[in-house]
Amino acid sequence: MLPALQEGLTKHQWTEAQLQELQARLLKLDFIAGFQLAMRGQRIAVNLSIERVKNEQEEVAVTDDTKNTKTLFIAMIAPRGWYYQNIIAYDRFVQDTVFPLVDPSTRRVYPSRVNDTEAAPAKQFAKNTPYNVLAGFLTGMTADPSRSLVKFARSQSLADQAAVACALERFWLTNRQYPETLELLVPRFMEKLPHDIMSGQPLKYRHSADGQFLLYSVGWNETDEDGIIVMTRGKTPHQDISQGDWVWLGH
Repeated sequence: MLPALQEGLTKHQWTEAQLQELQARLLKLDFIAGFQLAMRGQRIAVNLSIERVKNEQEEVAVTDDTKNTKTLFIAMIAPRGWYYQNIIAYDRFVQDTVFPLVDPSTRRVYPSRVNDTEAAPAKQFAKNTPYNVLAGFLTGMTADPSRSLVKFARSQSLADQAAVACALERFWLTNRQYPETLELLVPRFMEKLPHDIMSGQPLKYRHSADGQFLLYSVGWNETDEDGIIVMTRGKTPHQDISQGDWVWLGH
């Protein structure tokens, strides 16, 4: 969707009615809430895995690793109460360290808290007990939330910027130029400006003398790099979304 939108904006091919519809749809997208929903789904999957071992006492594939073998052996003979304690241990880990990475109510993402999330399992499950040993094992096997978060966050940022780009184009259709500041879009072309989900501050915007504009978020590293896009190295370079700014590639 976005490449087609970008091309149409660059060529001024969208009508006012089309832009209003696109803008409204983009503003309804909520990838931040989607991240929490995905993490809740992962938490349910882990809880069900523990329940499955408890209820069926089924054989689980073990590795040659002594610690893992011991962990799974204990899981097979443990009293039922230990399983419930492990479910609580895992759910507390998700509640205390994963959910705080985002705040859907304020539309914010907090990359700076990822380090705490990565270090949490080593601290919380450093000492194996009957009440956390299975939770610690499954925590190590589940997906790293930070890898998903950066993708969800960038998708949300691009959707917000795309909505602003639609409002900018509507302003252009009316005035044959872009506004000096984003605030001039309110309230006629946008009821409320979305903020940068990475910083909580306004999105970065510049209007140039040649009729172009630059719109961007400070990105995953939460540092304003003046709209610089960082590319990976290798035979097929692509944007490194963990570095540089997240720029709307329009005009």
